[in-house]
Parts: sequence; structure tokens; C-alpha cells
Amino acid sequence: MPQYLCKKKMIFFEGFSVPNSTEIRVQLHQLAERQNFSIHKLSYTFLDQAAMLSLNQSALDHDTHTDIITFDYSKASSIEADIYISLSALEHNAETYQVSFQQELCRILAHGLLHCIGFNDKTDPEKLLMRAEEDRFLECFTWNN
Repeated sequence: MPQYLCKKKMIFFEGFSVPNSTEIRVQLHQLAERQNFSIHKLSYTFLDQAAMLSLNQSALDHDTHTDIITFDYSKASSIEADIYISLSALEHNAETYQVSFQQELCRILAHGLLHCIGFNDKTDPEKLLMRAEEDRFLECFTWNN
């Protein structure tokens, strides 16, 4: 049995019922393994817009809306993190980029994990690298747009 199947319980989704969650967990583990990381514990919590703004204000002192906040506690190549995702931002981004909600959901899940692996998105070159890895992750799925 592949190693990532034994660990799939170490990725948690809270606050939203993620469609195809088993397949997504497997692909998240494979994404980490391609970068020579393993997932110890990865928790995704989905929030409404008000709760996400409140978290951004209290934890990061940012007075803006955001789609994702990642609290990374990883050590070496073992990933442990709490990731918060705004459901309203997810819906907005799917509409803006003209992709399905499921496709945008998978992109943002990968995005949070990639931050834990060490990818950044502050500069244009960093954004291009992050987007390329997200796209590679999305290629693992069949989309019914």
C-alpha cells in the first residue's frame, strides 16, 4: 500500500464538506512527497467572510479580506499547519477566473500546502513558481466545468 494512503487521516477539513476529499488528500500527500516533504498534520478550516476578516485582524493585524491564511508549524521536511480559507473568497475567485468552485478549491488547498513547503508569492517570479506548482497539482484531477 502506498505510504500516503496510510497517512490520509492526517489531513483534516473543518467547516465545509469537501467534495472528493479522499482523492484530494491523496494528491496533497503526493504533492508534498514530490517536494521531499511529508504531512504530519494539516488542518484546513473554512470560514465565512466575517470570521476570516476577524482572524486576519487579530492574528496578523491586517484590516483586509483575504482568501487564505497559513499558520505553518513545520519542522524540517515534516509539515504541520493550520490553514484557514474564506469560502466567500473561494466563490469569488472561481467566478473571477472562470473556473469551477471545485477547481478553485483544489488550487487554494495546494497553495496553502506550498507555503508550508517553502514557496512564496510576494514577488512576480515567486508568484510564477507558485502558480506553476498549483497548475501541476490541478493536472492530477479531471474537471467537469
